[in-house]
Amino acid sequence: MIGPSSLAALLAAIARGRNIQLASSLLREGRLVAALEAAGERGASVRVDLEDRPYAGDSAVRVRLAEQNSDVAGALQQHHVDARLRGAGQPPLHLKAAIVDGIAYLDDRNWPECGGDSIVTIDDAADVAALRSAIGGAPQSGPHLATIKGDALALETYAIASSPPSDVLSCETESIGGSAVVDALCARARRGGCVRLLVDRHDLGGGKHVAAAAALRTLADAGVDVRACDGAEKFALAGKQAWLGSANATTGEAGALDWGLQTRSRAVIDRLQAHLDARWAGAGPASQP
Repeated sequence: MIGPSSLAALLAAIARGRNIQLASSLLREGRLVAALEAAGERGASVRVDLEDRPYAGDSAVRVRLAEQNSDVAGALQQHHVDARLRGAGQPPLHLKAAIVDGIAYLDDRNWPECGGDSIVTIDDAADVAALRSAIGGAPQSGPHLATIKGDALALETYAIASSPPSDVLSCETESIGGSAVVDALCARARRGGCVRLLVDRHDLGGGKHVAAAAALRTLADAGVDVRACDGAEKFALAGKQAWLGSANATTGEAGALDWGLQTRSRAVIDRLQAHLDARWAGAGPASQP
């Protein structure tokens, strides 16, 4: 079963959990780190995997984020948590996943304290096993759940391509660039109907601007209504189906550990639609980073 969840629900699960795994490309000091430390102190088995060199377009930011993860890992280790930094020779870690006593929690962002993310739970044993394998460095992908970026985006591409023109198709991504997702959005717009895309305005500048600008021009020329917003979620909605995940609509690092999920859960779709409607109302032209 797949359903919507929250950081509060994950914190409550960690507070009573006995076997806890968590992976994230970034992790900041806050309630989640405190909950993991408390679990370690009371004797739970707690493992945390973080990216050694988190991706950032700016080298100075990359250094700062790497230091942040190193500091958090060191702090967790002081509380009996098996905290590891995933480094060279391993697939880049962009996965945001937690497993607590056989229940998986997936976030499309890095567990932010302020919200602005979508968390879902999964209790299917096969899906949980696939996520556990991915956290361990051996990703697996299936027909509705992927744990590799390339496979995750293939699921999103299928969701876009298979949506009928009679359904409004709405997408959001943090980063944008030439990719199969962009191609699928353009093809879907040319088939007719309404196609909307939200892109994080904070991710349109710097070194990514050239690739993003080219993709945005291509999308606009195809008839996609593109807007920039203050949001970094990743999902696609069309009628009775949705795709959501941690994978951005870019071509880089196709072998990275990332997740993507197709679902028809009405509760999940309604939650995503509410998030999108709120941001769409305040979004502006994507040409203005």
